[in-house]
Parts: sequence; structure tokens; C-alpha cells
Amino acid sequence: MRLKTSVLLLPIVNAVEAAENIATLDHICHGRLDVGVSIGYREKELETVGLRRQDRVPKLEESLALMKRLWAGDEVSFAGSYTRVTAGRMGFRPHQEPHPPLEMGAQSVGATRRAARLTDGVFFGPQISWDSVAKLALVFRDARQEAGQVPGTIGASRALIVGPRR
Repeated sequence: MRLKTSVLLLPIVNAVEAAENIATLDHICHGRLDVGVSIGYREKELETVGLRRQDRVPKLEESLALMKRLWAGDEVSFAGSYTRVTAGRMGFRPHQEPHPPLEMGAQSVGATRRAARLTDGVFFGPQISWDSVAKLALVFRDARQEAGQVPGTIGASRALIVGPRR
């Protein structure tokens, strides 16, 4: 059995802390952790950390790049637009190498291509139709193949609410 997180809204958290917490959880799970990440969409969430909508993608990409470098175990100096690290090193690497499988939430062609480029899988939430899931799954597979990457994983979810009325 594997433990799969819901999507971590990476732009609104500290990338160094997220990398450390994920590595710790990966050890607790004995290397059976899958991690979901996404850019988020609520203005109020972004506001809490001083970001705007246009910061979401660059902060997500920067955070993933920094986290992957930290997980490699080497000393890291990093001067990004959102995070700076000088001669930092994690206390230990994740149990899985090079890191736990990453899966990115997506709802559009651009987000699906981003997931194919930056993570090991894509996850489509209940907001989009099954027809859209099928089309975006092809986008993901094609983007992975064009980049010469392994196929990766594709997931989707649906919400079911049972009750006498809305």
C-alpha cells in the first residue's frame, strides 16, 4: 500500500520546509509516498503569502527545482526570485531516489504540459469532464514521449455527494 498526499499548493509554502517534510514522511512510509502538487487558484490563499496570480507558475517551478536539488543531498546555494538558500543541505535525503514520485494537478493543456515536464504524473480533479480528462491524458502522454521520458502516471477523481437536495 502507498500513501498519496492530496495536492500541496506549492506556491504558498516554503520550498525548503516542504522538501524536508516530504523527505521525513517518505522515511516514515518506508518509501511508499506519492506527492501531489499544484499551483492553487484562490486569490485569498495567494494573498496570505504576498503573491499574485501571475506568481503561481514561476513560484511553483522555482520551488520544484530547489526541492529536487535539496533532495539530491548536495550542498545547495540557490538565488531564485522567491527563495534564497546559501550553502544549505538537508539532514537526510528522501527514502526513494531521487525523490518520491511527484504528481501535479492540472485542468488545462498548459498545466498538463507543465506536469509532463516537471513531475512524474498528472492528476485531473472533478472540475473537468471525462471527455476533457481523456483529451488531456493524451496531451500528457504525448508531451512525455516527445521529451523522451518514461510514460508517467495519470489519475483523475470525481466527487459524489448523496443527499435529498443540493
